[in-house]
Amino acid sequence: MAIRSFKELTDKMSPERRAAAEASAKRASIAIELYGEHLEYRGYRGSIEDSPEDGVLHGKLMGIRDLVSYDGADLDTLETNFHGAVDEYIAFCKAEGKPLPSPICVTQMH
Repeated sequence: MAIRSFKELTDKMSPERRAAAEASAKRASIAIELYGEHLEYRGYRGSIEDSPEDGVLHGKLMGIRDLVSYDGADLDTLETNFHGAVDEYIAFCKAEGKPLPSPICVTQMH
């Protein structure tokens, strides 16, 4: 699949959906300015990405083998859901007897 530009993604959208996509891109840009390239909580890092098609921000935990994702309509919700995803991942690993990746290793991955 070819990488498409933001303009290519939004050209065929309705004006309302285009406005939502533009707002999402702006939120992602602001998030990266505020937080850098990632969120961090309890030693774990999570990505910050935007979805112009959906008009939401989303991300996934970095440096782990499992897929743990989160999303939010705004920065506060994204950060809250990221914290919840980390807490749930830690609880899941403990319940399953699965060793946790060391937060120090995850934090030092950049």
